[in-house]
Amino acid sequence: MTDLLSLANEIEAAEIGSRELDARICAAMRMLPPNCPDWLKNWGGKFAVHDKFPERVSAVHEDGKQGTHWNSAKVTTSADAALSLVPEGWRIIDLYEAKRGVFLIRLVKGKTVIPENKSIEAKTLPLAISAASLRALAQEDET
Repeated sequence: MTDLLSLANEIEAAEIGSRELDARICAAMRMLPPNCPDWLKNWGGKFAVHDKFPERVSAVHEDGKQGTHWNSAKVTTSADAALSLVPEGWRIIDLYEAKRGVFLIRLVKGKTVIPENKSIEAKTLPLAISAASLRALAQEDET
């Protein structure tokens, strides 16, 4: 959970999205490529940013070696891709540009609101959605 929150903090502080951030988010959220094989859908091991290609996510074997890898979704530069990160059951209740280059967002699931007392703030819409989604996922891990 702490890793998810640390990554969310980093995203909120980012000036712009990047392929490297995309890969870190996709690895943390275990996002699979479209049309992936069943064995990858059932992968019980870790996912990580690829050592040689920082824009790619890879499945990591028990011995620590990286196996198959794929391009991460462009979640920090595309609002559509970022929306795919919102965990199941969560809804966006606030999402707006407070001033030029400052996007605010809040998510809700039942009576749980992320964050409780203020909105998550980021420099772009995709970054705001990505950070809020990571915080929601961290909240689910906590319960």
